[in-house]
Amino acid sequence: MGALPFAVWLCPEAEQERALSTQMEQLFQRYETPRFAPHMTLLGGRFRDEQELRSAFATALEGKIAPIRLDVLGLEHSQAYFMTFFIKLASSGALQELLAHMRACLDPDSPYEIRPHLSLIYAQMDAVARGLLSENFELHSKTLVFDRLSLVVPSNRELGWNDIGSWRVLDSHQLTTAFRA
Repeated sequence: MGALPFAVWLCPEAEQERALSTQMEQLFQRYETPRFAPHMTLLGGRFRDEQELRSAFATALEGKIAPIRLDVLGLEHSQAYFMTFFIKLASSGALQELLAHMRACLDPDSPYEIRPHLSLIYAQMDAVARGLLSENFELHSKTLVFDRLSLVVPSNRELGWNDIGSWRVLDSHQLTTAFRA
């Protein structure tokens, strides 16, 4: 069996997560799409095995990592399945530092390129339907605060990330020191 695919998610603070989850649930029901938790993928990669991945993630979190606040740039959509309709976010120095740190600890050779965003739905939709989503969705905040890192893997190794229902969180870590922009 090949290397284990993984993702490191930045997760929104509790109040924003609840609000986003409520809005996303309406989209999931309306369009009958797979459900997933609000998150921004910080890093995607591959690792030798699950136990070593958990250990490397724990080691990466030994230093103090502060919550990250990112400005919302607006709503966008694309033909890419995993970016069907999303909140586009500004990058920041703190985000790039955290990405570099996690990449060095978990998968220095990862080709993953971060495009800061928080997906709201995954679906095959034409441009007109995606545009209507943008017109009918209300943003409630000009910034999102991410205060938790989660280590996620697809349980279905054959289908990988395409089996959204198989995604599982291996570990989660609360970020608790002062904010970083």
